[in-house]
Amino acid sequence: MNLENKKVLVVGLGRTGEALCDFLLQHGAHVKVSEKKTREELGSEITDWENKGIVIETGKHTEASFIEADMIVSSPGVPWIPELDAAVKKGIRILSEIELAYLFLKGKIVGITGTNGKSTTATLTHKILKEGGHQAFLAGNIGNPLINFVENSLDNHVYVTELSSFQLKYIEQFRAAVSVFLNVSSDHLDWHPSFDDYYESKKKLLSTQRENDIAILNKDDPLVWELKDKTKSRVFAFSRKTDVDPGCFLRDNWLILKDSREEKLMRTPEIPLF
Repeated sequence: MNLENKKVLVVGLGRTGEALCDFLLQHGAHVKVSEKKTREELGSEITDWENKGIVIETGKHTEASFIEADMIVSSPGVPWIPELDAAVKKGIRILSEIELAYLFLKGKIVGITGTNGKSTTATLTHKILKEGGHQAFLAGNIGNPLINFVENSLDNHVYVTELSSFQLKYIEQFRAAVSVFLNVSSDHLDWHPSFDDYYESKKKLLSTQRENDIAILNKDDPLVWELKDKTKSRVFAFSRKTDVDPGCFLRDNWLILKDSREEKLMRTPEIPLF
């Protein structure tokens, strides 16, 4: 993707929005920010961004800012607003930060989503990979925005990325080499218009995977497990209630990995989470 001289609107000037502004400026884009907070709420840093050539509208979102853009990048947590509808009708492309990062990033992504437990799972996965000698980095909602890793990314890097439904809603090509779907329940309905919309956003993590990718799904959650037939990737399960193959499960106070053959990994008393 060539960003040179593109008019890009960043929606939201939080931590991720600021990272997006830096990246877009480095790639020669003409950047404008639409932020609901007032100048007073944003503080003195807004002047620093304006001195870099960024145009910032504050206190409201105006339709004109949206329909004049060549591309819109929305920060996590920014709800679907009427101005985005206007942009869609004009055929303007809307991306999430993770989608933009993916288009430039080298390396592989471990994407972790679910209603509950994302941060804990991402933190533990990152630590396990680091201890195993991998060049692993913690990204997304719990770590640095994924866009911050692009410039120094290498093919052997692994990015453990916590992914919310807000981020997944806008993906097109974003692809996780390994996806983890923990659970799903009615949440964030203040952001999504319905549970179906929330669920559809979550499902997108699996929809872009390929045959050589891996999806790790919670067999104990019916809404998660029904997705096993909706992805091209190889599916591994995890369960606290029943044996699975391939996947991980609990039996007689042992954590067991099974992929044709069984391997006892450790006893549950050795795992502080239990």
